[in-house]
Amino acid sequence: MANVQLTHQNYKHIQKKFPIYLVLDNISDIVNVGSAFRLSDALGVSKIYICGTKPIDILKNKKLTRVSRNTINYVDYEIHDDTKKCIRDLQLHNITVLALELTNQSIPIQNYSFEQQKAYAFVVGNEQNGVSQAALDTVDDTVHIDMFGNNSSMNVSVATGIAISQCVNKIR
Repeated sequence: MANVQLTHQNYKHIQKKFPIYLVLDNISDIVNVGSAFRLSDALGVSKIYICGTKPIDILKNKKLTRVSRNTINYVDYEIHDDTKKCIRDLQLHNITVLALELTNQSIPIQNYSFEQQKAYAFVVGNEQNGVSQAALDTVDDTVHIDMFGNNSSMNVSVATGIAISQCVNKIR
């Protein structure tokens, strides 16, 4: 039998939400925000928290609907002015908050001990400056993605997809 690509109508997937949350810390590129929604929908993220960078302006941008492939209509989200306060609120709800950032204390994400009965939030940072120091000072742990090329960083949406996928695969 030939290997035939399935259409969206033919593919029967399980819709499921995991106890995983995404905190966008001053993400300003509309493509990255749209990608965060699309990734969150695809990987079962429960909610996105859009923090800092004029999120109302981002949400009014028509390009967001196009880039997110309308997942902005399906993924739950909240807007917060202050990333640090958002992180503290998540921690009050027993959510372990992880910064996705290369620091002197970060550990490779594949070595992180994700537990099935816990909830996790990933803080991803601005395209130029990464996760803010205020957020780094507030999170429970910091994880990074090992890289083997010349560069020490990757696109925020690519890194987000890798991190959430690692977590989902370990907790499901």
